[in-house]
Amino acid sequence: RIRDQWHTMTRTGLVPKLFSHRGEPHLEINPHDAQRLNLSHAELAVVEGSNGNSICRVLVSDAVAQGQVFQPMHWNLNFASQGKANAQSLSVVDPFSGQPALKSSGVNVKRLEVAWYGFGVCTQPINLKTDYWAHKPIFNGFSFECAGRMLPDQWQSFVAEINGHKNLSFLQTTDAAQFRCAAFENDKLVFAFFASALPIAVNRSWLIELLGSNASALEILAGRPAAGQMDKGAIVCACNGVGRNQISNFIQANTSASLNLVCQNTNAGMGCGSCRPEVQKIMAQTQSFSQAAE
Repeated sequence: RIRDQWHTMTRTGLVPKLFSHRGEPHLEINPHDAQRLNLSHAELAVVEGSNGNSICRVLVSDAVAQGQVFQPMHWNLNFASQGKANAQSLSVVDPFSGQPALKSSGVNVKRLEVAWYGFGVCTQPINLKTDYWAHKPIFNGFSFECAGRMLPDQWQSFVAEINGHKNLSFLQTTDAAQFRCAAFENDKLVFAFFASALPIAVNRSWLIELLGSNASALEILAGRPAAGQMDKGAIVCACNGVGRNQISNFIQANTSASLNLVCQNTNAGMGCGSCRPEVQKIMAQTQSFSQAAE
């Protein structure tokens, strides 16, 4: 399991905060194995077992050893199209207790070949029927990831079909490599969608915070805050909404700071404290980078 979810999300899946750290099914894989299997960070992978398959976001990490992968158990068909880790598990039970062998299983991992990746936010529930999809509740609606093996005939028709609003007017930009659009009601952002041949590189936590609020259409279509605005980065501390960039920036300015000092000044790890090991890892990475730069 992962730190912010419990079992199959029957209760934790109702709490938007608990999705801010890990928002979709993912597969942690060692960098050496990822290179051998031609898998890159943020791509999608098919995990094949003796009894079934799942599709997960690739998370290249040295937290797992070579020859092993880690897939969380929590996602089910309410939150993702094909994210069930137990689909690959062996159909074997202990002869005395009946406990199923769900903790480990031999699997094959391969890259999911897709024509496009997508990410979006919407104040209404989303209707997704793509080859891969995952959605999560956020404070003002929903965010979602998706991907497809074939490009839609028309992006305009695609977004009109998936969003929960009717008769929206879209502002959009498109070229051969990507499609981006946003929609507003009463000057408030109610829908935004990004599609590209590569995994979507937009500031997700920033966009999620802007949903339902007054926002600049140009900034939304750019997918990142304007120069001079805070980019907190990926959320590390779910309790207090502290991002990786906020933590790294403080460490860079205070290279000798202790873990407690970093947490007190950034507010990361000052809630339940379960993110403190990740804060400590960011400290080691940032301090190592600073020393190398010197």
